[in-house]
Amino acid sequence: MAMHDFSQLEQDLSLWNIPLSEEQKEQLQQYYLLLTERNAQMNLTAIDAFPDFCRLHVADSLALLRFLPEQISRETGGRKVADLGSGAGFPGMILKLFSPDWEVHLVETQGKRVLFLEEVRAAILPADEGIHIQKMRAEEAGRMPKLREHFSLVTARAVAELSVLLEYALPLLSVGGVFAAYKSRETDEEIEGAAKALEILGGRLLRTEDYVLPNTDTARRLVFVEKVKATEEKYPRRAGMAKKRPL
Repeated sequence: MAMHDFSQLEQDLSLWNIPLSEEQKEQLQQYYLLLTERNAQMNLTAIDAFPDFCRLHVADSLALLRFLPEQISRETGGRKVADLGSGAGFPGMILKLFSPDWEVHLVETQGKRVLFLEEVRAAILPADEGIHIQKMRAEEAGRMPKLREHFSLVTARAVAELSVLLEYALPLLSVGGVFAAYKSRETDEEIEGAAKALEILGGRLLRTEDYVLPNTDTARRLVFVEKVKATEEKYPRRAGMAKKRPL
């Protein structure tokens, strides 16, 4: 199949000073082909047109790189990142493509989606040892000694309310690490409602960053939370409790 036209994505990302290499174009092309082939079987995404894939998945995932807190530099080798509820790989797989020195763990519970992520990894990052796919719940990951307080950055996109996400994310972060939640603009009440969870779990609101996807009217927000003290061992609670009884 002929290469898709990446000129618009290239232009969009240039507004954020994010370069797009020929290798990344080839990787994204293969990613998109796999996504569209498997989508009918797995219901991975409602977004299947190529321009929408580029803007609503790729560019949105990469918005984080525009607003990275200074303690999470892209240039720092060995940066450890966990992406919770990775689904079809957004933002975690895309962030890995554009930050190759990062060690990225994709945490996903649904078996079909895990198989898809493994297929994508084999197709576009076959020799990279810095990409890991974890078939488990976020609560499980947060209780595993090898993963608890292991990460300097945790991400989540369209997974749950912020108070719930904090119980998933903060146990995985080392003190000084940052959690980045991809949200819509309409999250002021959600942020206010997460104040108790922040206090209990050892986090503080670092800042929020509002942005509009280039050449669209799609308004989005990144909520950044810094971990300032260790999370008590009793968190996260057992599977399902964070959603059932948010802090």
